[in-house]
Amino acid sequence: MMMLFNPWVIVGLISALAAVFTYGHHVGWTSRDDEVKLEIAAANETARNVEKFMNEKLNKQAEQLKKANNEIAQKTGALSAANAAGRLRLPTQACPTLPAAPDAPAPSGDSGERASDIERQTIEALIAIAADGDRAAAKANACIDAYEAVRKQINGGR
Repeated sequence: MMMLFNPWVIVGLISALAAVFTYGHHVGWTSRDDEVKLEIAAANETARNVEKFMNEKLNKQAEQLKKANNEIAQKTGALSAANAAGRLRLPTQACPTLPAAPDAPAPSGDSGERASDIERQTIEALIAIAADGDRAAAKANACIDAYEAVRKQINGGR
C-alpha cells in the first residue's frame, strides 16, 4: 500500500493527465481550425459568386447606358443637322404692329439674317441642353437600376 503514496507515482499520474489533456486540447483546436478554414472557404466561394453575378448585372447596365447615350447622340446629331438646314424654327409670338410714323425712315441692314443666325444658335443651345438632360436622366436611371439589382441580391429579394 505504500506504493500509492509514493510522490513519484503521483507526479507521474499528474503528468500523464496533463499530457492527455494537452494533447486533447491541441487536437480539438486543430480540428476547430480546420472547420473554420472550411467555413471561410465556403463563405469566400459564395462571395465570389455574388460578386460575379453583380458584375454581370453592372456590365449589363453599362451596356444599356452606352446604348442610350448612342441613341441620344444620334437624336442630337439629327436635330443639329435639321437646324443647320434651317428646318427648325422657334415659335414667335405675334406682336401687335404699330403704324409707322409717316416720317419714319425705312429699316436698313440685314436684320432677317442676323435674327436667323441668333435663332439657329439658340436652337443649337437648346439641343445641347436637352441632350445633357437626356444623358443625365439615362445615367441616373442606370444607377437606380444597378442599385436595385444589388439591393435585391444582398437582401435576398426582400
